[in-house]
Order: sequence, then C-alpha cells, then structure tokens
Amino acid sequence: MGTTVRVASSSPSPDQPVRSPGMKYTHYAPKAPLYLYLGEPNAVVQAQRARIEELVKEGKRVGVLTYDQYLGCFQATQKLSLGCYERPAEAAQNLYQLLRRFDELEVDIILAHGYPSTDGLGLALQNRLAKAAGFRLVWV
Repeated sequence: MGTTVRVASSSPSPDQPVRSPGMKYTHYAPKAPLYLYLGEPNAVVQAQRARIEELVKEGKRVGVLTYDQYLGCFQATQKLSLGCYERPAEAAQNLYQLLRRFDELEVDIILAHGYPSTDGLGLALQNRLAKAAGFRLVWV
C-alpha cells in the first residue's frame, strides 16, 4: 500500500535538457540575481546585513526577501516578507508574488532568507527558492 518517493540529490545543470518547465534551472527567477542565504536564522540575518552594507556602498539597490520576524533587522533597503517563519504554507503562497514585486521595484540584487527543511512543504519552498536563485547559495 505504501509508495516510495525518492528525491533527487542534485539539481539539473544549465546545459542539461529538462523534462518539464518546473524543472528548469531558474524557473520563475526574478530579473535581478537572487542569492539564497542558508543557516541558523540569526546568522543568516547578520550575513545579509553585512552584505547589504557592502552593496549599498557600491550604489546597488538591494532587495531582501525575509520573514515577519526579521523585517525590523533591515534598514534602507527594499524588504519584503514571505510571512511567518513558522508557517511554510504562508511563505509558499507568497513567494512568486513577492519575486514579481522585486521586478517592479527594479532592485539590482535580492538576498533571500532560506527555509531549512528536509520534508513536506518546507522542502518544496526551499526548492523553489533555490531555483529562483539559480542555485546561488550562501551558507553561513
């Protein structure tokens, strides 16, 4: 009665053919490059803040994709919230709308806060974020 589900251990490379549009390397990616920050949540916020400071000095318009709990940690930037960190369904529901919003805001770069999960909706959210980032991952 049980069904075995196997999750691929690697993502397709840009030169590999894909079997469906959802498998494309940067499926639904925003216009600006997106970097996905992964790690302990407070360490992610600190790393993003340090990078924002560097980018602003370079004259870049920075977008931050984060969660409600961390919005107040970011100043002088375009910041959007996926919702509550503890509710991956909310974040998944908001993801593509927010990526399009960054296109409207014409940011130069987006720093996104990852969602660490190894199963269920959290894993799906993390996968979509990684695809939107073109698998540009920053581990902290």
